Amino acid sequence: MGLQTRSMYSVAPCAGRPLIDMDKTSQTSQSDEAKNQAGKAPNAALSVAQSVLAAAFGVQSAKNRERDFSERRLRDFIIAGLLFAGLFVASLIVLVQWIITR
Repeated sequence: MGLQTRSMYSVAPCAGRPLIDMDKTSQTSQSDEAKNQAGKAPNAALSVAQSVLAAAFGVQSAKNRERDFSERRLRDFIIAGLLFAGLFVASLIVLVQWIITR
């Protein structure tokens, strides 16, 4: 029979391929998932920012709005909206002060 396994997590060689240690591959897939999660954070923030800006200018499509709320939490959009509103008001105040002092 000739098939030998090192542990219950290893696979017997097939067609000259070496044994694959499943513990190592599961660790690799877990680290890949962690990298993907970390990589999604900037994209998620950018996605939320784009959606808030599009909504602020009134050009957000219903399809994108539905996608956003199915993938993200409402809290993210509330926080981003408040930040945008605060920055918008602050920039208007600075602009008016600059115009008045000229």
